[in-house]
Amino acid sequence: MQSGLSTYEWDSSRQDLLTYPRFCYYCKDCLSILSASSTLIRLELIKQNFNEKCPDCNQPLKLSFRKCHLPQASEFWLHPKCKNNFLQLSFERRKSNRAVFQRASELFNIDSGISQFDDLVGRIEPGNFVVLHGSRYCLALSELLGLRAQTASRFSQNHSYSIFIDAGNSFDPYLLAEFAKQQNIDPKLALQHVIISRPFTIYQLAALVLKELPKTIAQFNPKLVVVSDLLQLFNDPALDAEESQKLVKEIVGFFRSIARDEGIITMATCFRDSLPFTSLLFDSSDILLKVEEGRGKVRATLEHHPFIQSTSVSFKFEQNITAAKPLTYQYVMRNG
Repeated sequence: MQSGLSTYEWDSSRQDLLTYPRFCYYCKDCLSILSASSTLIRLELIKQNFNEKCPDCNQPLKLSFRKCHLPQASEFWLHPKCKNNFLQLSFERRKSNRAVFQRASELFNIDSGISQFDDLVGRIEPGNFVVLHGSRYCLALSELLGLRAQTASRFSQNHSYSIFIDAGNSFDPYLLAEFAKQQNIDPKLALQHVIISRPFTIYQLAALVLKELPKTIAQFNPKLVVVSDLLQLFNDPALDAEESQKLVKEIVGFFRSIARDEGIITMATCFRDSLPFTSLLFDSSDILLKVEEGRGKVRATLEHHPFIQSTSVSFKFEQNITAAKPLTYQYVMRNG
């Protein structure tokens, strides 16, 4: 790979010149090629990988791309001065998700273990952005699904990760540990496989989602990513409404796209329907569920699903959770 933006055109009369079509990402100031790939990559991810600065001219990175023909065969190339590798990990993950043939251990979908709920929504498949709203039982369901995601592959003994961005400061480790006990999973092991971060402002939330989350996904390869009580931090009259709406759109749009790009399930919870920007959040979901509490039971209503007709079910949360299968996993404890 050469620095400086160059296009190598295919010449059928030259048998000694072999070139490959690639998307080339380059600095607009110095024209240095910073990365090349066989498929398109979001420019924001590349800029984050270079910490927003060009390694050759040391200027704030103004990035662009074009399709070129390059004399190298690798499907992904990164400038040697780049010290981060999460972009390459993300590329390899997306490539594996597009494979025609896959290992059975890579196939997964998620259920709750609550028969009535699973009959309502089916097993949740990767690529979907799910929104739970209506009551604090959304928190319990998201933590239960986060636990079930750790053993979502029925053909693998690997214990996967789930990621929680706790925007409402509501994540309950004791609740998740109790779910683990009910399903014959070591609570300590279950908690070790939850990656959690707590933002305290809308700007911290946006930075976590838009900048840090792609790196964390590349590092831990989760099955499920949840942002808890997404809109709570925006419930502040002192915030600028236009700027807040822009941030919500960016966060929600990112959750939709990263579910598809990374082949994972993303989820947002919203405990109160009176919070600002709820319609924006609900309209962006692939699967929308309202979860309400009443008369000793939980009522779940499927409001939107790409394939399943809307309907409702009621169930007792504490008693109807069946154990995850299989129950014969031999777990290896991680050091630390």
